[in-house]
Amino acid sequence: MAMTITGPMFAVLGAFFFAVHLVIIKKTTVNSEPLEAAIGVTTINALVFLPLIVFYLSEFTFPLEALLIFLASGISANFLGRICLYEGTKRIGASKTIPLTRGNVLVASFLGILLLNEVMTFGHLFGTLLLVGTFLDTE
Repeated sequence: MAMTITGPMFAVLGAFFFAVHLVIIKKTTVNSEPLEAAIGVTTINALVFLPLIVFYLSEFTFPLEALLIFLASGISANFLGRICLYEGTKRIGASKTIPLTRGNVLVASFLGILLLNEVMTFGHLFGTLLLVGTFLDTE
């Protein structure tokens, strides 16, 4: 039972921390630009995680293809995605931006099924529809 609770627990904690993060970004972007916030967050992430590479580099062996995929992921989500997210947060606020970002549930589910051969379970479908319903209600 502990194995089935662990994944959802981390997902809920991740959602909580991202929500706190977005409220902080809203307060920060009142007097600054979303690009500045994205650069700041990316810089802090680099300062925190780059030293870890020095200590753990020998434990990781990534093929070139994996490194390129991680690079594309980092550029799209961690930089371009953040700029758009922060701009939306600045313009309409965190309480309206977060439900709208749940549209990513549809994209991630579709791509997971299409590209990764993931299976859509009833619980997955129900949760996706619930989140999408929130997304549509916000618009």
